[in-house]
Amino acid sequence: MSRIITPLLTAFRRNGEVDYELMDALVEKIDSFHVDGIFPLGSTGVFPWLSYDERKRVLSIVREKTKTSIYAGIESSNIKEVIEYGKYARDLGCEYVVVTPPYYITPGPDEIGSFFRTALESIDLNVFIYNIPQFVGTSIPLQLVENLSRNFSNLAGVKDSSKDIRYFSRLISMPDRKIKVYQGQDDILLPSLVLGADGGVCGTSNISDAIVSVRDHFDNGEIKKASEIDINVINHFMDLLNSATFPSGYYYALYRSMGVDGGYRVPMIEPEDAVKKSIDRFLRDHELLPGNKR
Repeated sequence: MSRIITPLLTAFRRNGEVDYELMDALVEKIDSFHVDGIFPLGSTGVFPWLSYDERKRVLSIVREKTKTSIYAGIESSNIKEVIEYGKYARDLGCEYVVVTPPYYITPGPDEIGSFFRTALESIDLNVFIYNIPQFVGTSIPLQLVENLSRNFSNLAGVKDSSKDIRYFSRLISMPDRKIKVYQGQDDILLPSLVLGADGGVCGTSNISDAIVSVRDHFDNGEIKKASEIDINVINHFMDLLNSATFPSGYYYALYRSMGVDGGYRVPMIEPEDAVKKSIDRFLRDHELLPGNKR
């Protein structure tokens, strides 16, 4: 069965502080969607804008609240921090950790390889490597993924958010592939499943279970039903969410769906009124606002 992992949003109060009570409620909501795992402290969770203590507390809340698998984001350009975060995740009982290449100073292929090898050698957990070149500044070479997969038994998989379906298809078709390959973009999950993806890490599952329905219909061989939801719901929702600067549209939709007056951590700002109205209309039409659910 294909897996849906939720890249958890980090809820904020109006003053920009982390809203830990809302985080608790959000994890409970996501669990009700019957996803297969939760990925705190990823891109939608704005991990670079959180302090070390905030990151630890968010991870602790998720571990305490859910029984589903946790894919703990331990991203940093500082390999010592990656290792330290990895030990903390292990001690909490998380099942997986997720690591990006180093960022800001753009590394070459050899530097990326050195970074991942050090992480894999030092972290006593199953590791997912996270390809997101639009944020990191470089893509993880396919040959490196193959080499790491041959040499490290704790390399569990790859989350690819590059939006490059050619790159993704080559990940899927690696010779003797033993690692999982997850699609990181909701609106190309369905074609990725057709190609042979093991699942997706899908941001809309913070707000709606529609992407879970796409997966369920696909796994049941109901491709037409999966396609209808993909075209009529997921694609439209993604367009609206991304009409604001990422990830503020996701945060606005989350707060509206949970009936709270949430906030935005600087430098993130609230979406413009026109964007908010469009998101409100979608949430209302799909019965995702409090009080108009089935």
